[in-house]
Amino acid sequence: MLKELIGNKSIVFSILWIIAGTALLHATLFLSICCNLFSWNPELDRVTVLSACAVIVCLACIVGLSKKTNTFAPILISLLTCITLSAYGIYEFKAFYSETLSSDFLGRMKLSPDWFRVTILLILLSPSIAWICYPFRSLKKLIKTTSP
Repeated sequence: MLKELIGNKSIVFSILWIIAGTALLHATLFLSICCNLFSWNPELDRVTVLSACAVIVCLACIVGLSKKTNTFAPILISLLTCITLSAYGIYEFKAFYSETLSSDFLGRMKLSPDWFRVTILLILLSPSIAWICYPFRSLKKLIKTTSP
């Protein structure tokens, strides 16, 4: 059974897309929490560096998966993953701009800078850009070959 599962490229690529998307989301969230939980206070410590490295590795895996995804089911799973990541990125970007300063116990003393907000957005939009460059072309080819 395991040999059939590994031999079935569609299932493996679909699972890899889900894992890569989830890992990118968690790494980005962890990076955002490390730098921007209660107030903008980035520290170059081990956790922040590991989070940044995890984001880079996840993006590299997604670009690699994008280049190899060429069957219908993984293309649809990758599209759903990219839409989910992009939607969360846009939501988070919008939420950054609704931050307010407060002097309460857990209030923000300093807002996150614009470059950080845009970076988080671009990280979460990157899989969609990779999807447009690679699997979208494969999908167009699949549609052309299956149409009469």
